[in-house]
Amino acid sequence: NDNKSNIDEADTETTSAPVETQETVEPVACQPSNVVIESHKKELVDFARNELKDNELFRLSLAVACVTSAHSKQRGFNNVGKIAAELASTKTKKEILDELSKSITNFILTSDGADNANAFQFYELAFQSIDGLADKAVQEWQPSKDNISSYTIEGLKQLCSGSGFAQAANKHAEGSFKIMHTGKKTDFIKSILGTKFNWQKYAPPALLTLLKR
Repeated sequence: NDNKSNIDEADTETTSAPVETQETVEPVACQPSNVVIESHKKELVDFARNELKDNELFRLSLAVACVTSAHSKQRGFNNVGKIAAELASTKTKKEILDELSKSITNFILTSDGADNANAFQFYELAFQSIDGLADKAVQEWQPSKDNISSYTIEGLKQLCSGSGFAQAANKHAEGSFKIMHTGKKTDFIKSILGTKFNWQKYAPPALLTLLKR
């Protein structure tokens, strides 16, 4: 895309023009709001659901957990028994296993956790326990309209400074980052998303806190 800026940090192109003092990008002290935190919680829930729906160990563990937790009147053990009896009397073993697989997938993709209380609390345990899941969430994080729109302009400036985006923008063209964040937040977000930058191995501090990183 000819209209898309390319700010490769590795660019070593030189110029004979006089060296001018570039804008200093000062760290921005900005605590994430509850809106930002809730947005990242939703982002992590969606990520966990997509990763775990095909994780065989998690699926089997979830099946055991569901059966174990059914041993309580509050959790509707009689209903579980009714369903189990009906399946056992009308389905083959393969059909039952297929039914179990579909039910687990549906639970992972749609459930908000135990008693539909809090989806993030449910998947937070998975991020803490399943080897590599949190690391993958960090490594694959990329800014999108959905996951950065809850930030204020100051919060976005902090993300850009912490990731190196702001410095890279100024290296590419002096003062360009200031131009990006001077104006409407929607335009600032468009500039961030429309600029080529390597976000690999960076994730927002608020998201890292949720992952206990």
